[in-house]
Amino acid sequence: ISGPDWEIMPNVGIGMNYYDVDGFTTKADNPSWNKHFKGDSNTYGVLLAGLNGAKRWAKEGKRYYIEGSLGMEQVIGDNDIQIEQSIPGITSQTARVKQDISNSSFVGKLGFGVEIGKRYELKVLGAAKFNSDYASYGAQVVFGVRF
Repeated sequence: ISGPDWEIMPNVGIGMNYYDVDGFTTKADNPSWNKHFKGDSNTYGVLLAGLNGAKRWAKEGKRYYIEGSLGMEQVIGDNDIQIEQSIPGITSQTARVKQDISNSSFVGKLGFGVEIGKRYELKVLGAAKFNSDYASYGAQVVFGVRF
């Protein structure tokens, strides 16, 4: 669906998510009570479905636009998080906790951009992902040059 200066489009796709958490060791007053946490990383696929929209206008020789999207993300595979904790020097046992993360997330993005001339573009974009187990937020500033 579109008009002369706006559009709404369905969005269906496949994507990939990756996270990587470094391991670390806490520093206690008594070094024998330091705790070590092992790092974790995971890569998993996702199915995406939603709607994208954009509105454009021109003013003083520049073209402006606002764009956004709303949708759902469904995990393909295993997105569990595993945490391992040990106390070096006290015990050789390692405590392991595995948490199943919900496989469905609501995702949204909103951005504002300006096209400067025919070759340059500046865009500011914010994104959010909501899941029953967590919420995440991000932002981008993009400067583009068309060839």
